[in-house]
Amino acid sequence: MRQLAMTAAVLTVLIGASLTLSISLSYLIDPDAYAEFFGSRDPDGVRRPILLLHVCGGTAALVLGALQLLLRRSGRPDRRHRIVGWLYATSVCAGASGALAIAPFSLGGATNAAGFGLLGLIWAGVTATGIVQGLFRDPAVHRRWMILSYALTCAAISLRLQLAIFQAALGLSYAASYTIVAWSCWVPNLAIAVWVQFCRKRAGP
Repeated sequence: MRQLAMTAAVLTVLIGASLTLSISLSYLIDPDAYAEFFGSRDPDGVRRPILLLHVCGGTAALVLGALQLLLRRSGRPDRRHRIVGWLYATSVCAGASGALAIAPFSLGGATNAAGFGLLGLIWAGVTATGIVQGLFRDPAVHRRWMILSYALTCAAISLRLQLAIFQAALGLSYAASYTIVAWSCWVPNLAIAVWVQFCRKRAGP
């Protein structure tokens, strides 16, 4: 039953990653959509490559993180785990770098820029800490940090889901919804992941 639940969770993440990628790429493929999103903040489209870096890095991290969960369930960490792990870390580096570069130009001003900028900073920092712990051969601590990292990676899915809910169900404008999700797409993810890790640590191995 636990294996089935994990497989279902991974499939859900992959579907969410596909939807997130398709929506995000529309800003890159359709000049009108890009102009509507960035407006006067990037009239010449010079930040489009940075947005592409962020979108592709974040989506790759979503997929690779899901694959890592499946590999973890298949047995002890092995060479595949290390390869996928390094690819995941590289993807996070790309996604977080793009996020930090475009955060100051976020729709909604300083509040949104702070939310997305802090997300990029913590995402990169948590992932780097997890990698360092893995290199020092502390698997339990490494695993806890990487779970926190993936919770932040899944902010991309949370953002799209919450935007849809706030606009369709609550009738909020896109601008108002975007101001909320600049924080709500990742703070609850991180809080829940920290709480789960705390409960597991108290319960013991």
